[in-house]
Amino acid sequence: MHLIHGIYRFKPQCIGTRRDFCNACLHETHTEQIRAFWVWHFFFIPLVPLWWRAEWQCTSCGADPRARYRSSPSFWKVIAGVSSLIFIVPTIVEWESPVSPDGAVLNWVLRFALPLAACFLLYFAFVRKTKSVDLLNEERRQRVIPLETDHCLYCESLLNSQPYVYCPHCRIRVYGTYEETSDKVPGTGRLDL
Repeated sequence: MHLIHGIYRFKPQCIGTRRDFCNACLHETHTEQIRAFWVWHFFFIPLVPLWWRAEWQCTSCGADPRARYRSSPSFWKVIAGVSSLIFIVPTIVEWESPVSPDGAVLNWVLRFALPLAACFLLYFAFVRKTKSVDLLNEERRQRVIPLETDHCLYCESLLNSQPYVYCPHCRIRVYGTYEETSDKVPGTGRLDL
């Protein structure tokens, strides 16, 4: 039996904006913090209220700009290590079997090509140093030019700067730097809504 379930987001509202690097579309973009009332549904019937939640959303592609969309290098190292076994086992079988006269060229090519392929994969899996995907994304985020404007991006009214930069008309907070974008109120552990 197929179970249909998911999340409904009621009353979505933009409460913040910033410039950020999106991991999904892989470029610097404008992102919005969307607050909505989340409810878990089962067969399209809202059952469990999950309360108000805020999440960042890329305006270009609609995805979460901080989520991971690429495989980590350690995953590819495991794949390379396992696939090197695919080349090592036939190499041992090839060297143990006698060379037949009608397939002598192919046998000698396989005797040297399979160990070379296994060595290449083992080098890639265990010797070669690769940067973490998260580290690359953090470096890209540090190069993002922050939003610096005197007018709201949505309603064009002047922004207030006390106690933080926000629009008094549409009540959208403008995050200027990467460090300002903490989702929690300091010392409480609850969302800043």
